[in-house]
Amino acid sequence: MKHWIGIDVSKATLDVALLDERGTLTAEIKVENTTRSVKALLRRWTKEYTLVKGEYLACLEPTGYYGHALLEVLVELEILPGLLIPTTSSRALA
Repeated sequence: MKHWIGIDVSKATLDVALLDERGTLTAEIKVENTTRSVKALLRRWTKEYTLVKGEYLACLEPTGYYGHALLEVLVELEILPGLLIPTTSSRALA
């Protein structure tokens, strides 16, 4: 992967970070947890950072209902979603 997008999902907002292939933080922002806000951000970052479909992954922790709109947008925009299960990801980091 050439870029990674990490997304922390909550009811009202999404904390979104973009990392390059070396793991360097390229951008970070907090946006509303709405379809419109997510689409706007991802389209802006695609242009600004020359993101190419298939060369980046959007990682998030499945939080049930609060992440549904985000997942729908990722699928619609053909962005690979990576779902991190908390117990699995914490063991992987140990």
